Amino acid sequence: MEPNLIIGLTPAIARLRALSIDDIHPLVWPQVCSSLANLGGHLRYLDLAAFAFEDPFLRTAYKNPPSFLPVLARLPRLEFLRLDCMPLASNEAVGVLTRLCGASLRAVTLDNCMDITMHALEILWACCPLLAFIGLANVPPASPHDRYTVNPADCYPSSIALNADATASSSADLLPLLRSGIKVSSAPLARSRAAAAASAASGAAASPGFIDLSALRPSLRTLRLVNCHVTDGLLAQVAHAAPALSTLRVVFDDDNCDFADESWRTLSDEAILPFALHAPPPVAATTALGTSPAPALVPAGSLRHLSLTWCPRMTPAALAAVARTHAVSALEIYTTGGSKMGRIEPSLLEGLAGIPLHLETLNLAGQAQPSNDHLLSFVKRTPLPKLRSVCLDGTNASPLLLHALVDRCPCLHTISVVACPAISPADVDEFVRILNDEAASGPSSSLLPPSLDTPTTAAAASTKAAATASTGAWRPALPIRLRRVYYLETEDTLDHPHHPTPVTFAASSSVPPPPPSSSSAATVELPQTAGSPPTVAVVRCEHWFIDEGLSVKSLWEAAVREHGGSAASGYL
Repeated sequence: MEPNLIIGLTPAIARLRALSIDDIHPLVWPQVCSSLANLGGHLRYLDLAAFAFEDPFLRTAYKNPPSFLPVLARLPRLEFLRLDCMPLASNEAVGVLTRLCGASLRAVTLDNCMDITMHALEILWACCPLLAFIGLANVPPASPHDRYTVNPADCYPSSIALNADATASSSADLLPLLRSGIKVSSAPLARSRAAAAASAASGAAASPGFIDLSALRPSLRTLRLVNCHVTDGLLAQVAHAAPALSTLRVVFDDDNCDFADESWRTLSDEAILPFALHAPPPVAATTALGTSPAPALVPAGSLRHLSLTWCPRMTPAALAAVARTHAVSALEIYTTGGSKMGRIEPSLLEGLAGIPLHLETLNLAGQAQPSNDHLLSFVKRTPLPKLRSVCLDGTNASPLLLHALVDRCPCLHTISVVACPAISPADVDEFVRILNDEAASGPSSSLLPPSLDTPTTAAAASTKAAATASTGAWRPALPIRLRRVYYLETEDTLDHPHHPTPVTFAASSSVPPPPPSSSSAATVELPQTAGSPPTVAVVRCEHWFIDEGLSVKSLWEAAVREHGGSAASGYL
């Protein structure tokens, strides 16, 4: 962004309720700060991303960027704040923000912001009871020198006074909870508190890494921690104090980050078991009419999206306990090809096999340790009646696994098999050709029920299984709902590691391929003729993660839309 551009926009800033600026160069930063401090008082949504403040060259060329603290002191109406690579200077900036608009903030993301620590999370947690979304990335542990004292009870009167149109009644209802807080009785938290009390009794400072998240936060729906200093005790507190949490993302992928590496090495079952222990007991399922109970029990926990980097001290039993108590619909065991962190052993899949899962989305990208046999055993032994989308990028998946997924998952819509060594372009072509031929030869799959239990589907599966056994050629055993297969060979991903150009083509020669497109693969659809069955498409692209709404920006935008921000109201 050029300085003249921000100067030209300055008069308009006073009339804006929402402002988003990407790639702010350090040399433009002073003008941005000046404009926002003087004219940004009406902003409710602010999204600022710097142009590599963390870059060593730029930090050397521009050693002392102006602090963002004076800007935050002039933004009393903020509800949604996202900062990426911003020079916040210290945790004091977060304290100023909460004193000013703690009663109105709904979503806060602080990614790669210089000079803040995990104590910033403690401040946000204590002083912003209506927060539904908290996102932090690359935040180091707290230390005795960076603690900024904020009295939560003092934040409220000033916040409500400065936010006349905020939902003051909801804030007032939570004020007693804010002041009292709730003690968490989990083992790791108890040990942390005991250690802190012992240090205080002996005259020493409390444990510098301990973060107090004991205040009840029933409004929190999403907590995203990427390459942050995270402990068992911190997550145990979250499990108790955020009873309505629906999205938990705790991932590490930076081998060169000491505190991320420490967190990955030390997190254990005591970080995730509290989410099972504090979940309400399962409830009896009901029929479609809601009148008579069914034999099965349905998990009553609130977690729906769980993304974890698997840690060496975690065991499959802990994750299985969470799966039994929460109807998790999206599960991601996160790792990246270039990191040692997060790689799972086959025992994790064996520990989950056989448990009735409510998964709609499963991401095992980069998990190259389990063999195809382990993956195949998991799919065959685990009921996945709702699975809609699965990502197997970089795994040992083979065409046999693709067959099993189609046969076992009646709702399957999307498969991603980018950079799978055992799957060739010919395998993908043949797989898609069979599905398209099957769709063309039978009734439209959209008219058939997605169930393994109906007589029609059971009979069809039995007939097709017999045909497969007699001919040796695989045919799908269930109605076809698959629409999209993401695929790139390994060398393609190396040539285009970030944003390859998506190209789609139909394996069936009866449908002409569309021209190449630079848009997201989620928007690419093959042309359909009237009355023709749905066509399975191959998408040469790595956009599965973005298209499924699991990327960092997707999670943020979903939170803003859910809690009042939308294009119609001027937030995005």
